[in-house]
Amino acid sequence: MITSFYIYAAALIVFGLLFVVFPFIRKEKAVKTSPNANALRISDYESRLDELKQEVDTGKLSDDAYNTAVIEQKQALLQELAPEQQLSQRGNRSVIALTASMFTLTFCAVFYLMTGSFNLLTQWQQAKDNLPELGKRAVLQQGEPLSNNEMQQLALGLRTKLAEQGDDEMAWLLLGRIMLMLNDFEAANMSFDKALAMNPNSVNALVSKAQVLMLEGSESSMNQAAKAVSQVLKLEPSNTDALSMLALIAYERGDWQQSLAAFELILGRMSTTNPSYAMLSARVEELKAKVAEQSNTSKQNSLGQGRSVAVNITLSDELKDKLPRNGVLFVFAKAESGPPMPLAVVKKSQWQLPLQVTLSESDAMVAGMSFAEFKRVKVVARVSNDDKVDTQAGELEGQTKGFDIEQVNQVELTIDTLL
Repeated sequence: MITSFYIYAAALIVFGLLFVVFPFIRKEKAVKTSPNANALRISDYESRLDELKQEVDTGKLSDDAYNTAVIEQKQALLQELAPEQQLSQRGNRSVIALTASMFTLTFCAVFYLMTGSFNLLTQWQQAKDNLPELGKRAVLQQGEPLSNNEMQQLALGLRTKLAEQGDDEMAWLLLGRIMLMLNDFEAANMSFDKALAMNPNSVNALVSKAQVLMLEGSESSMNQAAKAVSQVLKLEPSNTDALSMLALIAYERGDWQQSLAAFELILGRMSTTNPSYAMLSARVEELKAKVAEQSNTSKQNSLGQGRSVAVNITLSDELKDKLPRNGVLFVFAKAESGPPMPLAVVKKSQWQLPLQVTLSESDAMVAGMSFAEFKRVKVVARVSNDDKVDTQAGELEGQTKGFDIEQVNQVELTIDTLL
């Protein structure tokens, strides 16, 4: 692109010089004259004067008319007389042409330096050339961290690539993250939207978009961020980044119960040696106190009151020979749309199918996370090889569709899936 610019600029300069220099180097046609040409014209002039005098003498011409005719003859003679010598100005014209050329070139150079974008053009070319190296450093975290100028250069290179080569999901995603680091939230949000338009289920783009919206901080942005986080958790229920943002969004909204559940889930997966463990532990204790205070103000008058559902569990015929010996039965309820942590859990080491299990608010694992906080739920039954709730290959599972816990107090569940 730079080469094309230089070619066009040189062509325009040459074209301009032709207009300036050509008049001074153009050769003039030499005027050829006969040595006797002027003498003949003078002789004709004198003969005409004699004729005019004769006309005056004979009365054919008045004195005034004679004088006028003489003047006209003199003017005609002056116009017809040819130059005796053609002056040569070739040496003077070359100097003028050279001077004009130097002036034109100097003017163009000064004008471009004052008004042109040579530095920007050079930076743009450098951004294109350095795009692979800067991209590796940004994505693979190789070498020194990118400086602010290098991030701007990388953003320029990515925009150029997208303009020349068309949409690319990874390029849009990387551009959005760079603009986020440069605190250009509008450009970052637009970039993530472009990536999501190409792949609506891109977890990386959804998480990044939620981060931008949370940084914007408005109520509308927080609502959009919550939707993005919810979509991520549907795709990847154990995504730590999404759970962290869910906890923060709930905390900002004053939803202590949801925030506590998310923070406890994160804390349960974190090593005690992690530098953030102590901080999260303190946050969990803070939220427990808030939830307890909130729960006391809304505590029901009777412990027997509250939502519950009876679950009739059966085993499909195809899986009867797959039932593990000494397996543990977990029956738990989850919000149909919401956090992945269970609202109520029942664990049975001794059991036999078919079986009826009742889940109620008293079976909640976490304070503030029970049937009382969610209207639509679904129930899952899992036969585990051990006493751990984590999913493992070879386990059996079945689940119901979502239902309204206020209107349904009994559901049928068939364990029909081999994990």
